[in-house]
Amino acid sequence: MAIAVCIQCGHIKKSPYSVCQSCQYSPKGDHQAMAKSLLLSDSYYDADRDYKPGRTELQETSNQLRAGTQIDWDERTLARLVEEQRDLERYGSPSWWKIALLLLTMFLIPIIAFVVYIFRTITRP
Repeated sequence: MAIAVCIQCGHIKKSPYSVCQSCQYSPKGDHQAMAKSLLLSDSYYDADRDYKPGRTELQETSNQLRAGTQIDWDERTLARLVEEQRDLERYGSPSWWKIALLLLTMFLIPIIAFVVYIFRTITRP
């Protein structure tokens, strides 16, 4: 099960963008808050560092926020995530037909190559 930490009160919740059941805070509509919420969830993965926050780390962060401790945010990562959100708003996510075409191409090319190979094998004298 996915978990996230409310950036407002530290309560554990099911997803980064859901409304907190404890304080009713919702990060939706605020790019900075959404980026922070994503960082404090197991939905976040940083491929450059091969890093994904674990349940124990998120629980510790939850405890820190509940105790009133401020979080030291990685400003570069936040800026990158905010920019990615803005790009998605500007350009949208890929249309379903583009994804379907990509998947179809990925599967058709090996099948066509196999059929050509079989055809050449069978038609050799």
